[in-house]
Amino acid sequence: MRRIPQPLAHWLCFCALCFSALCLPWPAAAETAAKPLRGQWALLIGINEYQDKNIRPLHGPVNDVAAMQEVLIKRWGFPAAQVKTLVNAQATRAAILQGLQDLQKHSAPGDDLLIYFSGHGSSAHDLENRIPVPLDTGLLAPWDYPLASRDVGKIIVGRSDLRPLLLQMEARGHKVWVITDACNTGEVVRAPGDAQNLLIERYLSINHDLRPRRLGELQGQAAKKRQTEANSAGQASISPWPYRQLTLLAASSAGQAAVDIPQGVLPTIDGKAHGALTDALLRILHGQVAADFNGDGILSLEEAQRAAVEFMSLRPYDHVAQRLPNSAEDSFAVGHAPLLRARGVAGKPAKVDPAPLSLALERKLAKLPALQRALQGIAHLQLRHGDDKSADLRLIENGADWVLESGLRQRLVTFDSEQAATPERIRTVLRQHAFIHHLSAVARRYRRESLPVELQPVGNSGVLRIGQQIWYTMRPRSKAVIVLLDVDADGKLTVGYPDYCPPTGVGENGSLIRIPFSAGIHFKVSPPTGLNSQFHFAFDDAPPALSKLCGLGNTTLGLDDERITLFVQSLQKQEGKFAFAQTWMRVEEGK
Repeated sequence: MRRIPQPLAHWLCFCALCFSALCLPWPAAAETAAKPLRGQWALLIGINEYQDKNIRPLHGPVNDVAAMQEVLIKRWGFPAAQVKTLVNAQATRAAILQGLQDLQKHSAPGDDLLIYFSGHGSSAHDLENRIPVPLDTGLLAPWDYPLASRDVGKIIVGRSDLRPLLLQMEARGHKVWVITDACNTGEVVRAPGDAQNLLIERYLSINHDLRPRRLGELQGQAAKKRQTEANSAGQASISPWPYRQLTLLAASSAGQAAVDIPQGVLPTIDGKAHGALTDALLRILHGQVAADFNGDGILSLEEAQRAAVEFMSLRPYDHVAQRLPNSAEDSFAVGHAPLLRARGVAGKPAKVDPAPLSLALERKLAKLPALQRALQGIAHLQLRHGDDKSADLRLIENGADWVLESGLRQRLVTFDSEQAATPERIRTVLRQHAFIHHLSAVARRYRRESLPVELQPVGNSGVLRIGQQIWYTMRPRSKAVIVLLDVDADGKLTVGYPDYCPPTGVGENGSLIRIPFSAGIHFKVSPPTGLNSQFHFAFDDAPPALSKLCGLGNTTLGLDDERITLFVQSLQKQEGKFAFAQTWMRVEEGK
């Protein structure tokens, strides 16, 4: 039975959409006529507080809009008069739809349009949703949405409200980039948290039951619902991608929640409250987070999404930024096209040698002989003093339990008193973290570019159940030798691909590749439960070290296996000769 890789990060969170800032009037027609033919226009929407006081307020959307407005104008060359914002009471349903129509009215055919929304969202994948909408669309809540209403005419429905307007924009030759920082909006253009978590849900319960609930419970229920729907309806419920020049970057999939970061809870780009996706995107647009992976001077959808995913994976968010079209549907290669007109603005990766994962032990724990013995000899792990605030991870006491925290003081794993007394489980978890950290850092250091790759079926949130069947799709730019490795929650590595020798190149000219290749064959999700990470490589030619791994498909190896060590070491010699991407998934019990 094949083991499956798992895409996500640490913790489960809730969703949001991005809009905000000061409202600027659209220019008069005479002013527009003087602009270059291929201008840049933006509509930015953000809603912190809703007219219906039963809708939980958010912290970040208005800041999201103001910061997006500033970076688009000052760094990416948008004319100030061509960036309109709608915030709070300005962002009524009528005003939002009118703003979209005005984008076409005032822009010239062929101009570039950016549409950004930050606020509450929902979808048919939301268990609390009682509005009858298809599975392949999303819902955006305008400022004047009455929570008790189930009328689709009072909310913004992606399929019926947005899609006709977006298709009109494409018909005029516009290139359109839609950004949604909201829950359940991964399909919006297609037709309260844990007590330990201070992040805020950007989640709109259409059932208007806003009592706080554990995120894990909701995510588990949603995963069961999606799996039932997939088993009964397959992909028939998902309509084909209808656009040629439109791209979407969403905070989460159609079945995931995303988070709002209140001021002071986690560091943000400017110290203010923001949506989790928006904070990552602002860092990308300011060049603080590298995204121009191939150094061609442009920022593409694939690069923006991959950079956001990699940054957000280092934080306590368990929602994953989504792109549409995904690699399986990107037949027009818009994923590699420029998102914005400015060149040479996106940051390029620094060529820094990988550093070990650092762990700070609370002083009392550092004196325990059994723990010291358990932590000795873990490759790529560096122990530091408990008061070292720069460490990547911290191990602390919490009553009779021990807790592994991130450097941002967010809980990752709790070890009960029995595990603390015999810390072998702690060793296993830290070996997994250290290995994943090292392999990821090495692969990112020496890759040529990001590899477009997605977990299938489309729309899967990354929470998978034992026994579920999945596969991966990827679209390398040219013929490539594919390697897929999975590291599970028990610190075991499985070679998912190649499963034959000698490994040969597959695909041509950006063609779609399915792993496993045969349509009737899938990976089957296997124990253990917990967080898994997958590493996807597309080499120009097979590296010599790969000969030790080929033919080991579905074989489980230790992280210190010599064949794995040689493969990782060989990546330096392959600098600039491969594309790479990392994904995550969380495995849960079946049924």
